[in-house]
Amino acid sequence: MARPIVTEIGAVNDIFAHTGVKSIPAGGYVLAASVTGVVKKGTPLIQGATDKELLVVSADADQVVAIAADEIDTALTRAIPAYEEGEFNANQITATLPSGVTIAGLSVKARLHGIYFRDVITPV
Repeated sequence: MARPIVTEIGAVNDIFAHTGVKSIPAGGYVLAASVTGVVKKGTPLIQGATDKELLVVSADADQVVAIAADEIDTALTRAIPAYEEGEFNANQITATLPSGVTIAGLSVKARLHGIYFRDVITPV
């Protein structure tokens, strides 16, 4: 019996699709005051009012500049670690998106910042 060929490497339940992820910047980021509740690990983020302020994506037309590296409860902190570049598991990122926002809609503009969404093949 032929064995399936795995074309992407990454854990199916992880936000990473590949090992090529840029480290979190030392200065870190903060969530804008308008962001409330829990921000899930893997949530795509867009630029806020300053270069270190981030907002959660709200539309396919948004330009993703970072991906949340951890789950953050905004009631406890506004500081958020975020990855600026890399290849991310599209299936896991999709689970963090607000209603009406899609990976397909975010992909083209995200590439401008070195953020790529890939399907991770499930091993059989």
